[in-house]
Amino acid sequence: MQLELLLEKMDTEKKPEMLESVWDSLYQENSDILSPSWHKEVLEKREDETPTSWESVKKELLSED
Repeated sequence: MQLELLLEKMDTEKKPEMLESVWDSLYQENSDILSPSWHKEVLEKREDETPTSWESVKKELLSED
């Protein structure tokens, strides 16, 4: 496929730019694209979680050594 050949020749720095362009194009062409139902479930679950402070995370990670 021609796209695969382009990707093989593209440097690593350009690939994320290409992905962003593809997502932008999809959004502009299909603004009615809906997120999958599992996405809503994950977001709702995260809303219910209590955030952890960075200090707590650092202590926990440092104590694992």
